[in-house]
Amino acid sequence: MSTIECQGENFVHWHHDWRTLRILFNKLNPLPLVFVNFGPIPKHLKANIDYIGATFPERRKILIGNIDKPSWLAELDFEYVEANSLITDWPAQFITKGSQRFFRDDFWFTTKARLLLLPKLMRKNGLEQLLHLENDVWIHSKFPFTFFEAAQTPIAFPRVDSERGIASTLFINREEGIRILERACIDWPTLTDMQILGKILNSNPKEIELRSTSNLKSASPGEWLFDGAKLGMYLFGSDPRNSKGIIKRFAYSPMKSLESGQKIVIESDFLLLQTAKGSNPIASLHIHSKDISIFRVEWKWSVSRQLIKAKLRIHFGFSWNGFWISLIEFVVRAVRKLCSLI
Repeated sequence: MSTIECQGENFVHWHHDWRTLRILFNKLNPLPLVFVNFGPIPKHLKANIDYIGATFPERRKILIGNIDKPSWLAELDFEYVEANSLITDWPAQFITKGSQRFFRDDFWFTTKARLLLLPKLMRKNGLEQLLHLENDVWIHSKFPFTFFEAAQTPIAFPRVDSERGIASTLFINREEGIRILERACIDWPTLTDMQILGKILNSNPKEIELRSTSNLKSASPGEWLFDGAKLGMYLFGSDPRNSKGIIKRFAYSPMKSLESGQKIVIESDFLLLQTAKGSNPIASLHIHSKDISIFRVEWKWSVSRQLIKAKLRIHFGFSWNGFWISLIEFVVRAVRKLCSLI
């Protein structure tokens, strides 16, 4: 074997060992990515998990759920934690009652349940930090993890409006962050998860509101943006289940169009929001429509397609799946109402 061949072989072994060490090192990193899902894993979450696994192989990843562990999770190096191993007895006022229980598999409870499950996960596993992503949130391949790892704030997430926050990107930092979230759930158990987060933002001056479209005016050029809902809904549209299968985007997005002078562009490997002040890289997009096309390593193709639609003013799309789901929900509501009158 020649000297060059030996050097090449040694390099391969060294490179492999270094990558293994890097993965082991990052697994000890105090900032794991965490998803929470109740019931069977939906298509958009499966696509997101595939994307996260391929894009961040070195990052610790956890899924909290209430079904048997899917066998394919291990292939993507995801840990699985059963929800009932964290909480078995929920606060009585926390549980939804009446007709609300029947909306999309108790949606109002399961979205709120995350706010108690995440602190329990941190305590049980000795985690100092945690970054929760909603199941339909895409994050950029250069996502600024170091921003959170160095953060001193106990908790952070984007704002949707003056009264609501959103757990699209929810950062919990150490015991103080845990206590703030648990206390909010105890103080306001009958509110929705977004209203509870809004109370935290409005009640705790220590908490930071992650930079998003809601506080963009005070952003400096180059500062990362964490989408609450507006940017993802603008580009990919609204959830078709909420509008009889119709997907509304751009100027007809339920969260309205971009502000005058704003524009979303792709430059090199970055997705940017351009404003009169400069450009801000977009760290995440909340894909309200559950469009799975963006959850891939080659995400630029999907975004480019949406930007072309924006130029052509193709404001609406249609989902047969969304239509049938909304129709079934309507029939079920009608039958329940009829039965209540009998």
